[in-house]
Amino acid sequence: MPNPVSQFIDRLDSIYRHYTYFDRVKARLLAGFSTILIVFFPLTMWFVNGGDMLPPWSSEWR
Repeated sequence: MPNPVSQFIDRLDSIYRHYTYFDRVKARLLAGFSTILIVFFPLTMWFVNGGDMLPPWSSEWR
């Protein structure tokens, strides 16, 4: 089974193949940083608020 991360990096490299090496590295770093923000920002907000952000399907939400 192909690795989705390597497929994404290969696609990013194919899009930026006509650019310089530095621009390709910047694109990879921007994609990685954006992914980290998308994943860890909600988790951080969950822990900062002490778990008060309950999902709507929780019985304690009401």
